[in-house]
Amino acid sequence: MSQRSRRPGREAIKEQRKARKQAQRALRQQQQAQGLSAPPCPSLPNRKCPYSTEEEERAARLEAVTDQVKVYRAMLPVLLKRLSQITDPRQPRKIRHKLTVLMI
Repeated sequence: MSQRSRRPGREAIKEQRKARKQAQRALRQQQQAQGLSAPPCPSLPNRKCPYSTEEEERAARLEAVTDQVKVYRAMLPVLLKRLSQITDPRQPRKIRHKLTVLMI
C-alpha cells in the first residue's frame, strides 16, 4: 500500500496564499499607521540611446572593442605562458586541441 502524500493539496495551497496575502495586508496597514511607507518598486528607465546617429554608435562601439583588444593583447602572452605550465591529464592519442586553447 502506498503512503499518503505529504504535499498539500490545491485547496490547502489556496488557503496558504490567502493567509499570506492577509498577513501582508495587515503588515502594510500597520506600517502606514506608524507613518512608514514602503519604497516604490524600481522600474526600468525608458530612455533612448544616447547617440544621435548610427555612425556615432558604431564609432563608440569600435573604440570600446579596440580598447578591449589592447588589454587582451597585453595579457595574452602572460596568460599563455601560465596555462602552458598546466599538465594535460587527457590521453595523448585522443587529443585534438591543445589544453591552453581550450582553457582560453
